[in-house]
Amino acid sequence: MAAQGGEDGEPVFHTIPINDVATAALTAFAIIAALNAREITGEGQNVETSLAAATTLYQFGELTGYAGRPPNPPGSRDCIGFAGLDRYYRCQDGWLTLACTTPAHFEALAGALDHADWLDRWNGATALAEPRDGALAAEIAAAFAQRRRDEAIHALAAAGVPTLPVLRGDEVQRTEFFWENGYFQLHAHPSYGELIAGRGFAEFNGAPARFERLHPELGEHGVEVLSDYGVPRERIIELAQARVIFRG
Repeated sequence: MAAQGGEDGEPVFHTIPINDVATAALTAFAIIAALNAREITGEGQNVETSLAAATTLYQFGELTGYAGRPPNPPGSRDCIGFAGLDRYYRCQDGWLTLACTTPAHFEALAGALDHADWLDRWNGATALAEPRDGALAAEIAAAFAQRRRDEAIHALAAAGVPTLPVLRGDEVQRTEFFWENGYFQLHAHPSYGELIAGRGFAEFNGAPARFERLHPELGEHGVEVLSDYGVPRERIIELAQARVIFRG
């Protein structure tokens, strides 16, 4: 939360339940390791974890301290990166991200954007140290602002510059890669027609991970739930007539 708030100085709640999902994933891995150990040793294993333990593990880099350790990079409510060569940039019709980590990447970037003059003012080491909102970043931003995103990415990739498009939600749903790799599935909704929904977080041999049903509509399963709990049919009818339960 502190990283989310970052430069604004206020913690910002992260709406994605990273702790919950990550702890579940670690537990699944631990169970697999325990089964493997049982196959090797013949002894059963006890697996324990907690949200706090998983959080500490996943943030061990930020929680480790030593003399001379540089500070954690600050985030912000709209964090676009942490350095001039490691951040998002706006193009004419969208955004892209740079992930330059070597002097060669910077040299290739300067060449791809027709800015050989950058090499006269920054060498590889100084360019990599340039801040997110520094002079180099301003010039890179001005260069990308004149180009269309996909054309810029094509030129950068051809030059060996690490870059990718920043996809909007609707773009992701139209990208074949995500369909081919099982990120989405289709549902037939009685009122809204065909809906695109996300699939599960993991895939297992012989047991595809997917949500078989959409979330229930308002009051959709009231009768079924009460029946499962043993409420007599006559009582369910009384509740329906009194509008205590209803179908949306």
